[in-house]
Amino acid sequence: MDTNTPAPAPPRPTTDERPADEVPGDGRALVPAPPVPAPAPVDDPTARGLAIAALVTAAAGFGPVAIVLGHIALVRLPAATDGRGLAIAGLVLGYITTVGFVIGMLVVAIMTILPILVIAIIAIGSAAGAG
Repeated sequence: MDTNTPAPAPPRPTTDERPADEVPGDGRALVPAPPVPAPAPVDDPTARGLAIAALVTAAAGFGPVAIVLGHIALVRLPAATDGRGLAIAGLVLGYITTVGFVIGMLVVAIMTILPILVIAIIAIGSAAGAG
């Protein structure tokens, strides 16, 4: 055996096997990096325009259009922006307008059909009594 060759170094422990006080590398302690902040909400002017359009179309009586525009605006607007209130107001008015329209149409249909039914019942009663 050659005496000039140094003895092999013991194997270095892996990071899982190192003692807690042993610091790898240049002797500085490892410090976890601070968390990365979330990106700031981006104010999308087209989404704010959709929110305004939802409110205007709801006020004009176009409920289904306002509902669609309001939902699109809510998806595009971040949670902390001013346009969300406009989109929600457009949605609420749109739903109220749509429900009011449906109820109004039912009332008109009933008021149109009811006199016809009354006349038909009277006519049937008269025809049965005359026979």
